[in-house]
Amino acid sequence: MSAPKYIVIGGENLRVGEAIQKYGAVGVTYNVYNQRIRRDWDRVEAITTSVDKSQIKNKIQKGMVFGYWTVIGTRATKDKITCKCVCKAEEDVNVYSLLKGSSLGCRTCRQVKLDVNKGDKYGRLSIIKEVDPAKSDSGRQVKCKCDCGNIIVVRLHSLRTEGTQSCGCLRKELDELRSKKSGLKHPLRSVWVFMLRRCYDTRDLAYASYGGRGIKICKEWRIKKDSIGFFNFVKWAEANGWSEGCGLTIDREDNNKGYSPSNCRWVDWTTQARNRRNNIWINYKGNSVLAIEAVEKFGVEGLSYPTFIRRLDRGWSITKALTKNIDTSKHRLT
Repeated sequence: MSAPKYIVIGGENLRVGEAIQKYGAVGVTYNVYNQRIRRDWDRVEAITTSVDKSQIKNKIQKGMVFGYWTVIGTRATKDKITCKCVCKAEEDVNVYSLLKGSSLGCRTCRQVKLDVNKGDKYGRLSIIKEVDPAKSDSGRQVKCKCDCGNIIVVRLHSLRTEGTQSCGCLRKELDELRSKKSGLKHPLRSVWVFMLRRCYDTRDLAYASYGGRGIKICKEWRIKKDSIGFFNFVKWAEANGWSEGCGLTIDREDNNKGYSPSNCRWVDWTTQARNRRNNIWINYKGNSVLAIEAVEKFGVEGLSYPTFIRRLDRGWSITKALTKNIDTSKHRLT
């Protein structure tokens, strides 16, 4: 299962690559992001947390072996360290290439095939044997057995660089863990996400009616770290009448104000429909009331809301439109 390609960050719904370019901390690349996701990082933190290069470099100690390289221990430049190959050639190698496994030896020795030993383990995968690669793939491939019992064929390079660590069971377990931790499968998750989109995503069809009018979401419900904002929203919802399967929808009492605990409530669809900016209000008997409520309370028997509106469009007075009897002798409403 692949990681989601989109992420909501900074109030925007972006592709991961775009999010890294716009919000990524120092040293964060797409590969760094994927490695962090495999280690169960929060998706937003994986982008906004800078890479501590000093800690990475300190992982490499004198005498450590990476493929054909042996670290001599002399720091050549800021990002490189001197290594000796099995052929005795010395070279300044990028420390990140060593750690990722993308540099396994000098140019001469890299052309020699590294041994593949039965039983070598990478993550949850144990090598059974090397197999002939598919015609569409020129890379070396090995048959492996996962800890869960599944047998798969993967590229050797993916194993050595930790690109593949299981048959897919590890990804499934991590996704379930992240879903539980971040509330991805909570019934209110979509309510919260769509609320963010229509207020902050300029590409959302409803943005003009929300974010475009200055409608915002309170800071308490927007905290991205560890999904704190979402769980604050859930806590408020459960304390204010919402429960799973209740059939209620979130509604802003004042349509000109944003989403916050003081301006939001949980109501049924009928109540929400009567709290829209485009509803028609009329002045009847000295009171300002919704047109549909006037029809229900004061309208003559059989009068429907569409008929009442058509009567007003024809220039009828409000009183006449409400009280004139329906002509049932005709096949159409008057």
